[in-house]
Amino acid sequence: NLDRLFSAAFLGGRPPTLDIFPSWPMRFQPPPG
Repeated sequence: NLDRLFSAAFLGGRPPTLDIFPSWPMRFQPPPG
């Protein structure tokens, strides 16, 4: 499941996991959109 979320994060750019892992977006800040 994590793999799916992470992959979707890089593909989408802003996954709902940001709420779950607030420290994750700090390291990986994908471009908006």
